[in-house]
Amino acid sequence: MKRLVGIGAFLLVLIGAPIATAQFLKTSAVIAVVKEWKIASNTPSHVAGPITFYLDNQGNIDHEFVIIRTDVLGKALVPKVDPTTMRLDESTLTSPGEYGDLPAGVTGTFTINLPAGHYVLMCNIADHYQLGMYADLEVTGN
Repeated sequence: MKRLVGIGAFLLVLIGAPIATAQFLKTSAVIAVVKEWKIASNTPSHVAGPITFYLDNQGNIDHEFVIIRTDVLGKALVPKVDPTTMRLDESTLTSPGEYGDLPAGVTGTFTINLPAGHYVLMCNIADHYQLGMYADLEVTGN
């Protein structure tokens, strides 16, 4: 009997999740977990306007969180990593903002106004980007 109640509760949460998620995305935040060698976001898209980013460095080393606006997917930028610095040249990118350094085990929050477009969330510490520390975010019109 306990198992049936547990499954029922799980299904209730599962059925209600899409509605709650849609409402959350229209009014709330992007949660991004950073760790070696990945940035995982709770959503691939968000509506344009003020977006609050909740950051959580679950890694063992420091990372950074930079937002760039681009017409290409994050993986298309990997070949553009400078072989000398092992970073993307941020002076050639359009960045509406960044959180900056996020020490291991630390969380952070910031809000930024993003118009509709394609963005890449990234860590640009030497080697980190090419090792996979980026995530795509599509910002759609209201």
